[in-house]
Amino acid sequence: MKTKSYRQIPRGFLSGYLLKLLGLKIFSHGNFY
Repeated sequence: MKTKSYRQIPRGFLSGYLLKLLGLKIFSHGNFY
């Protein structure tokens, strides 16, 4: 059941979410500049 719900979600959405999290981390570190 979980695998089906996971497959329904497009990979682009997950990748975009991870990129957003990474971007926030980089942005927070960029504040030191």
